[in-house]
Amino acid sequence: MSRLEEAEIFVHVVKAGSFTAAAAELAVTKSHVSKQISRLEERLDTRLLQRSTRQLALTEPGQAYYERCAEALAAVTDAEDAATALQGRPQGTLRVTVPASFGSRYLEPLLADFQTEHPQLLLDVLFADRFVDIMAEGYDVALRWGVLPDSSLVARKICSALLVVCGSPEYLAAHGEPRAPEDLGEHSCLRYAYNPEHDKWRLHGPAGEVAVAVSGRLRANSGHHLVVAACHGLGLAFVPEFHAADALRDGKLRRVLPQWGDEKQLWALFPHARHLAVKVRAFVDFMAERLRSPEWCRWRGA
Repeated sequence: MSRLEEAEIFVHVVKAGSFTAAAAELAVTKSHVSKQISRLEERLDTRLLQRSTRQLALTEPGQAYYERCAEALAAVTDAEDAATALQGRPQGTLRVTVPASFGSRYLEPLLADFQTEHPQLLLDVLFADRFVDIMAEGYDVALRWGVLPDSSLVARKICSALLVVCGSPEYLAAHGEPRAPEDLGEHSCLRYAYNPEHDKWRLHGPAGEVAVAVSGRLRANSGHHLVVAACHGLGLAFVPEFHAADALRDGKLRRVLPQWGDEKQLWALFPHARHLAVKVRAFVDFMAERLRSPEWCRWRGA
């Protein structure tokens, strides 16, 4: 086995976090991966990974080896993409990360259509709500909701969505409807765990921005679950409309404080220094076009 192949297996193991997951990604057996890592450590005469029954951890030499191998493999990918870019059509592998619940609800059919349009492209998609460092983890493009931090990444706006406060008719009949943002403090509020201010809702309206302290019996890292809980009368949710659109249209939820809410944007993020213009541009252009008039906006006219 060549040194480049050894490096590729090692990088896959580190990124996947286990021999089993890396073997699945590479379509080889776990024993093959384990054997190659052992041979690599023997050849280098150093321990690269600390193994336990639950996890793998990089040793100091392993961290140094991993960083350089990841850079080298990225350079090889860049070289391949630069060579195929002259042909003017997307080829090779496009590694994409998208939000999990939003992606499964709205992006899965678009991803399938995109791949149908580009049969020579291998699409590798990660559905995850966690923050993904696309540079460190080797992704070509990320679709991400929210305010963008300062970074070296290129950002292109794809679309936007409202954040709305909503509750079930049953909950509102039992507990009353808030008439002003300050009234939210008297209600059971269903909170999003990944919000760094999960005990505070920031709403924008006629008086500008208002920050309201909220509390309740449920906090979850899934906007979809918050909508389900709201439909069951457990409280008020402050969620993106793409999670609540079906329930709002069907009358299972009703928007409250209609003059108050927020807006968030979906961005496509990708690195500056990669020769990925053809396949990345094709993907970003496709998503921008298909999400120009997103279906989750239709509830507004219901």
